Amino acid sequence: EEKELEKVDVIAHSEGSIYATIAACLSPSKFRSMVIVNPAGMMEQDNFLGLLSRNILMNLGNLKRMGKEPQTRRALTVYLQEGVLYFLKNPKRALGEARDISGADIHAWLKNLKALGMGISVIAGVDDPLFPMDSIQQATIASEITGFYSVKGDHNEPHLQPDKYTTLAIQALDSLNKVK
Repeated sequence: EEKELEKVDVIAHSEGSIYATIAACLSPSKFRSMVIVNPAGMMEQDNFLGLLSRNILMNLGNLKRMGKEPQTRRALTVYLQEGVLYFLKNPKRALGEARDISGADIHAWLKNLKALGMGISVIAGVDDPLFPMDSIQQATIASEITGFYSVKGDHNEPHLQPDKYTTLAIQALDSLNKVK
């Protein structure tokens, strides 16, 4: 509204998928298409302890990856430091947010948005330990989304290879908008 845009396309990652979906539900006429990458809120019957344990496993994998892949070391170091600092500044808020993320279910919202004519695609990393692609696929039905892309990589790949993921997300948006 501030930029006086009539319709927007959105690309969201992880937890941002929940917020983008909520925003689209609140003002569906403002949104044309949405691509959600390694989305939160799409696993059937997730829970806080499951999310917490997957997060720990993911970060242990990140530490291991830092030793094997010098090219990703700096980006992963920043990612891990920011995560720890965020938690230490307000652990109660961080744990509450994790609880909320684990309890989120955006399937009905996506189905509604698609029924209203919004194009929705999911990009999921085949090695994502936080929101496993297989779990997302099993919980998702065709009436909720327009497209599904499985890609190499884990949850953090969009941060580690932004050029590749941004290019794919833009191609997905272009495909959604051509369908219309």
